[in-house]
Amino acid sequence: MADAPDIFPYISYRAWLGAWIRHRSSRTGKQVAEEIGVTRSMISNVLSLRRHLGPEPFDLLVALVGLEPLEEEYLRALHPFERARRGSPAKEAARRRLEALRSLSRPKRLAPQHLQLLAEGHHAAIFELVRCPDFKPDPGWLVQRLRYRLTASEAQQALDRLVDRGLLRQRLDGRYEPIEPVVVDAPAPTPEQQQLRRARLLTLYEAHAEIAQAAWGVDAALRELSSVTVAVPTARLPWLKARIQQLHEEVLAWSEAAEDEPDEVYLLNVQLVPLTRPVGRR
Repeated sequence: MADAPDIFPYISYRAWLGAWIRHRSSRTGKQVAEEIGVTRSMISNVLSLRRHLGPEPFDLLVALVGLEPLEEEYLRALHPFERARRGSPAKEAARRRLEALRSLSRPKRLAPQHLQLLAEGHHAAIFELVRCPDFKPDPGWLVQRLRYRLTASEAQQALDRLVDRGLLRQRLDGRYEPIEPVVVDAPAPTPEQQQLRRARLLTLYEAHAEIAQAAWGVDAALRELSSVTVAVPTARLPWLKARIQQLHEEVLAWSEAAEDEPDEVYLLNVQLVPLTRPVGRR
């Protein structure tokens, strides 16, 4: 949020709230107390780190400050982190969640060689699969686990490439992990790079279409295949595209910060394409 202090460096929602009030000259601690339904004395104790907000006032505070989805998720994660006892399992779980959300706030941009690699869908699937506790760096196991048509040698080659290109690393205990939790596509600045990017993405979409077609044979409880056709004002397309991007970011944040261990890899593929063309107008 442009008119709020950056929340990600903070490990205290109370300290951040104090900075937010100082940053917002239009609001005082007394006004905030009134808007979230607590006394002036209570908000003073919260800001001086002597008291905590209860669940209901905290929810009202979250709504009041109006953060972006990822920032809001981080703010909500600060609440149990601060309240948990030092050294407790709850404190450690909350710390891991905060670190995951922080990593999402500074995603690694994909270099061209990374985009080329992940344009082959099974590379992206293996990149995510390493987060599952049952992951095995065994090509035969990868062939069985993935819904792609792969040979054992292709699976081994994909794993080796992810390591060689700097997307995965092998720990001392033999397990693999992403070097960066999240990678995002970088814009292609030149026409030549844009054309190459389109060709690679086309290959990726074709692979996704094959997976989606095969998904009809999967239990309906384990998948969601749906679409909507709607008339839209083209002037509002930037807003619609921004909402789709926001959905991607929210799903990434949810995945990285989830307390449960992941056990499957899913593809979320949103496509917004025109079904009509302009005729007789500029």
